[in-house]
Amino acid sequence: MDHILHSPFSILHSLFSILYFPFSILHSPFSIIHYSLFILMDYHIDAKNKVLGRVASDISLILQGKKSASYERNRVSGDKVFVKNVKDIAVTGNKLTQKIYRRHTGYVGHLKELRLEEKMEKDPRTVLRQAVRKMLPKNFLNQKRIKNLIFVEE
Repeated sequence: MDHILHSPFSILHSLFSILYFPFSILHSPFSIIHYSLFILMDYHIDAKNKVLGRVASDISLILQGKKSASYERNRVSGDKVFVKNVKDIAVTGNKLTQKIYRRHTGYVGHLKELRLEEKMEKDPRTVLRQAVRKMLPKNFLNQKRIKNLIFVEE
């Protein structure tokens, strides 16, 4: 991760909630934990010349919320990941020619195959999104978490 920025909305929201509800700090011993849940992070990752799997595993940890102090496995963290230069992502070994993505249309004999090289030419964002999706836990939070992965064009 190159650099980390706080979302201005999250900082304003946490300040507003403390100013608007000042008595809850005095009455609840868990109010500090409650207010720490509102701090959202924006992670900016430059994927240029970085290995696909390593970038995907870093992104999946962020989307699960394991990088924040208020990690809860049954909640979607509000952390967002902005990825740029996806078209320049690196792949090790002979994966460009040997790795095959398969999908089935549902009809008999319609198993479609694409090599990684062809899929990268079409849209490199789908390759990274699919790698991250497969590294996330397979549960109902998967779709909500993958929505926090945002690709930035430069």
